[in-house]
Amino acid sequence: MPDGSQHQLHYLTISNREALQSIYIESLLQVNINETDLISGVYEGGLKIWDCSIDLVNYIAENPNICHSKSVIELGCGQGLPGLLCLTNFNAQYVVFQDYNKDVLDNATKKVIEMNSQVDLSLLQQKYQLLAGSWETLCKQRQDFQGKFDLILMSETLYNINYYDQLVQFIDLCLSNEPNSMVLIGTKTFYFGLGGGYFEFQKYLDTNWKGKFRLEVVKKLNDMKSIERLILIMKRQTEIEMISQDLASNTLEEQIEKSDFMLSF
Repeated sequence: MPDGSQHQLHYLTISNREALQSIYIESLLQVNINETDLISGVYEGGLKIWDCSIDLVNYIAENPNICHSKSVIELGCGQGLPGLLCLTNFNAQYVVFQDYNKDVLDNATKKVIEMNSQVDLSLLQQKYQLLAGSWETLCKQRQDFQGKFDLILMSETLYNINYYDQLVQFIDLCLSNEPNSMVLIGTKTFYFGLGGGYFEFQKYLDTNWKGKFRLEVVKKLNDMKSIERLILIMKRQTEIEMISQDLASNTLEEQIEKSDFMLSF
């Protein structure tokens, strides 16, 4: 949390060794557990507190109305600090904590929620749900999530471009069509060795979703010691916005073609 903030969250400190041993012991024969944070398709780093998760917590603390009385889902939640802040401090209507690993939800997310609860746990349990599974699987299984959520939270989920299809399909399923509904994202500009990041995600949306969503950078964080981190807001575009964008794009293409013709002539 920001210095001087009145909102304090408690979380678990778990080493890579402890995390990987608790999730999937067989994989330890194939990796150096002191040099990796995840095993793709097995354990996606949910027990670790990532920088962009803290960035998202700070942004929510600075903009509490963003989740007030909203239905919220945090994707790839891990310990779930952003969703937890919405649940315990800023009166979210309901929060779903989703993670690939059920073990993460049972052994970390639930414990952290209980550690930070300021009310009777039986009352708090009525306001949140733990949901395990891949986005691809949940797209098929949870059609009841259609347009259900006003706010989708996610941090450090853009690191692997191979997950973009299932991620955005699940976002498209879950996100409400209301004008103020949004996806709040904490991410790095790029991720070494994995090909993902803000620039690749923007390119993916432009190429594969043809203007259905717009992505805006609302905050940049750069401590000059690591890769630049960003807070993004992703929203559905209205039909009018999509038509306007197409017209602008067509006009630009016509101008380029005309310019090319004049030059060649």
